[in-house]
Amino acid sequence: MSRPETGPIWFLSALLVVHILAFTIMKLSKDKDWILLLILIGLFAGFYFYYKLGYEELWFNADVACMALIFFSVGYILKKNNKILHRLLPLPKIKLIVLFFALSALNISVGTVNYKISDKSINMWNCNYCNPTLMLISAFCGIFAIIIFSNLFTAKSFVYCGKSSMTFFIPHKQIEFFILRYIWPVIGFEPDKNLSSQILNLTVLFLFITILLFVVNEIFIRTPFASLFGVKRKIRR
Repeated sequence: MSRPETGPIWFLSALLVVHILAFTIMKLSKDKDWILLLILIGLFAGFYFYYKLGYEELWFNADVACMALIFFSVGYILKKNNKILHRLLPLPKIKLIVLFFALSALNISVGTVNYKISDKSINMWNCNYCNPTLMLISAFCGIFAIIIFSNLFTAKSFVYCGKSSMTFFIPHKQIEFFILRYIWPVIGFEPDKNLSSQILNLTVLFLFITILLFVVNEIFIRTPFASLFGVKRKIRR
């Protein structure tokens, strides 16, 4: 099963469905974590086999939302039962650093094994989940590694990007497509020629898109439309 290319906008419709489903399921489960987890696992497994049987995508990417719902809802459970994180995060900094690298290594190694045995990479857009068990292990290792990292380093740049994530997320792929299709061919640059050209391509894309969207975001957050994306509006004085 493959969807038409629309850039990252597909993610927004899936995210909307995730929020609606999460709200509904939490009401049905009466906020009991074990019932919520059973429903989540059932949805994840059900739609995994839905793909295996070759069915088509659902409206508003609801099928992707049902697969992603487990990550959103586990985050909700962790936030509600915050004693788990409160016991973990006060650990000595050196232990957190070791734990961060251990989880990161697991994320990469399990993901690599999943790729090797499945002979393809994970791609939610095209409904490629490879081995679902390995995918979940790898994903949650990465998620917990990021949680630890964000508590180890509270740089203002990370906080800024987090608060303005939608402004950066929505247009970045379209800018990348434009550069790859129209700029590189004009100057004769081949981004996939070898490893060094791939590294150069990614570096230039990252720096250019980040700087451009930073300027766009600084203008955007001073407009009345900022609140539509959950961004706190800056008032000129």
